[in-house]
Amino acid sequence: MMKILKPKRNRFTYLVASYLLTVVLFVVAKAGFMLCQQSDFPVDAAEFCQVVAHGLSLDLSTSLYLILIPFVVTAISLWWHKGWRWLCLSLYLYHLITSIAMAIILVADASLYSFWHFRLNASMLDFLDNPSGITQSVSVGYLLLRLAAIALLSWGFCRFYLLFLPRQIRALPFRLRAANSVLQLLLCIPIVIG
Repeated sequence: MMKILKPKRNRFTYLVASYLLTVVLFVVAKAGFMLCQQSDFPVDAAEFCQVVAHGLSLDLSTSLYLILIPFVVTAISLWWHKGWRWLCLSLYLYHLITSIAMAIILVADASLYSFWHFRLNASMLDFLDNPSGITQSVSVGYLLLRLAAIALLSWGFCRFYLLFLPRQIRALPFRLRAANSVLQLLLCIPIVIG
């Protein structure tokens, strides 16, 4: 019987994995968007690679912003390791909320583009005054399929994020905590600069 690979769970691997996973999700979202629009706007592999390359710098900086909360929480855990249970719960909720938000944006953008022929932006906020206008031109089945996609993607995104979340952490000696704190402060620079 094949053993399932269990990732090593510590603060560092969790942060790196969260960052890389977010970048990968953004690239996969681009692929999913282009596949959904393939019938109206065919794209070949070379064009797809150009789109990914063009958007990669934005994906990398946005991914840094999305791990800012986990970064702060893991920094707090260096000094308050006994509160890891509560910190872990806050990270679980954070990943749940961001997973739902990313799934909604992905599904809404891919679904609405075929109607509007432009990507989601601030103009969508006009529809929040009258949300019934959004659903007037689509069937109930269309909406239910999108809601199911949002639920499935949210669940999948959240599961992947939580895969590397440490369940328990050990207390570090003072010197290691101080060194890790300095290292995290230095790592803040790319997050703030983006």
